Parts: sequence; structure tokens; C-alpha cells
Amino acid sequence: MDTVPAMLWYLLAVAFVVFAVIVPIYWGIWSAHRLQSRALALLRTYAERGEEPPPSVLEAVARRPAHVQPGQRAPKHSRAAHLEQFIYSATMAGVAAAIAWWRQADGSGPQWFVYAAGIFAIVLGVTAFAHLLAAISTPDHDG
Repeated sequence: MDTVPAMLWYLLAVAFVVFAVIVPIYWGIWSAHRLQSRALALLRTYAERGEEPPPSVLEAVARRPAHVQPGQRAPKHSRAAHLEQFIYSATMAGVAAAIAWWRQADGSGPQWFVYAAGIFAIVLGVTAFAHLLAAISTPDHDG
């Protein structure tokens, strides 16, 4: 495997970007949709039976953080959400850095790929650090 066709390097770069950026966006949208669908299905079940859902069910369906009053908007990110983003960004930064180091140490493959992976690792590392700072500075309203 002395020479790898240039097309495979492009495919690897595109696959990494798809895995690192597009898949998490789709996963978040799909998860929110699934949660809403399940909540509506539960309310539909009570409506079909002609029963009033218990207050605990209505509370769970319309759940918002305890520190948010009715009529207020919930904060976009909690401490847990920032920590999840930190873990994801740090992992992807590590993968990108490992790919850049591996390609640089090996000496094979196009040089642009090493630079692209290195830049991607730096950007994701800074993003991970920002989410870590946000998680540390976000007040804990759950307890």
C-alpha cells in the first residue's frame, strides 16, 4: 500500500466531516422529534380513552427546568448539554489530531490532508475548551 489513490483521501476527508458534523446534527433533530412524537402519542392515548391525563404526565410532557417560570424561555444549554458537547468535541479533536500525526509520521498521502486534519483538530479542541468553560460557569439548577 505504497500509493493510495488521491480519490480515497478525498473520500476519507468527506467521511470524517460527515461523521463529525452532519451526523450529530441529524441525530439531535431526530432525537427531539422522537421525544415529541412519543409525548404526543401518550397524550393521544388518553384522549382516545376520554380520560384526563394525570398531572404528573402533563408535567413530564411539558417538562421545563424547575428554575424557569411559566412564560419564560428555557435556557438553551444546561451543564449536562455543555459536558456532552465537550466530550464529543474533545473526542473528535483527538481523532483528527491522531489522523494528522499518523499521516505526518508516515509521510504518505497528500500534505493538504495533514493540514486539514490539523486545522480540524485545533478548531474542535478550541470548541471543546469553550464547552468545558461553559459547563464550569453554568449554574447547576437541577438540585
